Amino acid sequence: VLRDIDGKPILILKVETPREVHNQGRFTSQFFTITTSVFILAFGIVLTLLLKYFVVARFAKLSNDVKEIGEKHDLSIRVKESVGDEIGALALAINGMLDKIVSSQGAERDSNEKMRTTAEELRGRNEELKKMNNLMTDRELKMIELKKEIEELKGKIK
Repeated sequence: VLRDIDGKPILILKVETPREVHNQGRFTSQFFTITTSVFILAFGIVLTLLLKYFVVARFAKLSNDVKEIGEKHDLSIRVKESVGDEIGALALAINGMLDKIVSSQGAERDSNEKMRTTAEELRGRNEELKKMNNLMTDRELKMIELKKEIEELKGKIK
């Protein structure tokens, strides 16, 4: 705007030039936003797939193996896990626990068998003691009768 001496506008100039820098900045900003969004989405999908394959699927397999052992009541089945990470360590710990359970069941079976054998021996000895006690009691009673007879006979002889 150009003004005269009195301050009134006498000429208005308008310059129209393309603002390439501004337009390039807007394009770059939009491109960066879209590209970042696509990368974040792709990263999320890849991360989800990796977690599913390397963690969730292995835990599901481990869970199914343990469930199978419980349903079949077969402690000779072992969990299969070969990777040396935390899930593999858990599988090894489960297998170790199964080994200890089998071992303790075997020890319990042996102990029960030993206890059964000992109980049978004690019953046999107890029966022998009862027989011996009956024989001794019968002998004592017989001795008492014989002593009475001897006393009666002594009384008759005198």
